[in-house]
Amino acid sequence: MINSKRIVFKNSISYVSYDKGFTNIHVEIGSFLGVFNSSSYFYFFEKFRKKHKSYIKSSFDTISGKKVLIRITDDILISLTLQDFKETYENLKAVNKTILK
Repeated sequence: MINSKRIVFKNSISYVSYDKGFTNIHVEIGSFLGVFNSSSYFYFFEKFRKKHKSYIKSSFDTISGKKVLIRITDDILISLTLQDFKETYENLKAVNKTILK
């Protein structure tokens, strides 16, 4: 999937790596795993970028605490704490800037 030559962005909740041609962008967020090409990655990142504008206001109280929900598809949502969302967004944003260089 991802060759051995990769650049990695990692923090306590998320991990992002990619090959030199950005043909496979590997994203792990908690127990979520996705492998994207560059165009589908931009779509995925856009979901986080839009949510980032108001993630504190749009968070939900759940049994396990305040959560930010990011709808990936009609049937798939990623649930993150406010801090985990912030850290994940920073990782994804760094990858996005790297791709656009």
